[in-house]
Amino acid sequence: MSVKKLMNNYEVLLNNMKFTFLSGTNLEFNDKGTVRFGIIAEDMSFPVGSDKIIIKKGTKIRFDEDGYIKDFFFVESEIIKNRIVIRVYGSLESDFALELEDIINNFISSGNVFLIFDMAKVIYISSSGIRVFIATYRQLKSDGGKMILADLNNSVNKIIEIAELKELFEICPTVDEAILQMPI
Repeated sequence: MSVKKLMNNYEVLLNNMKFTFLSGTNLEFNDKGTVRFGIIAEDMSFPVGSDKIIIKKGTKIRFDEDGYIKDFFFVESEIIKNRIVIRVYGSLESDFALELEDIINNFISSGNVFLIFDMAKVIYISSSGIRVFIATYRQLKSDGGKMILADLNNSVNKIIEIAELKELFEICPTVDEAILQMPI
């Protein structure tokens, strides 16, 4: 594997899709010379079956050895009606879960103890991702705060159910409903 520090945006064609990677970041290549990991420089979309996936600027994206997208991760936050909504996109596994934990800890250390997680665009959550939410729940509870998971898709909902965490986490079907459940 080799790493190249990008001085300019870098365009590459992978499986008939053009990716532009952000200048100033490290781009990793596997032994075949195919991009393995990078940060997207501009919004892009591509078809997946009958759906369209949108990958936003700043998204971390990993490719398999043949140049196909393996997984991606992006987080954005906004304040809606004085409540913090953290929108999570992509896969929550290993290093991406650790990155989410750092983002959450920054919110908590800034005094934000009421957090809503919009999970609609999470395509996979591993035990590492679940651990982040359990740790967040415990931390917020001890700080007098609260967290709500909102808009879980079927696959994430099933994982939460199999892990027997539906009793632990407050789950709302929509972000709007979660906002109503959250103290001001």
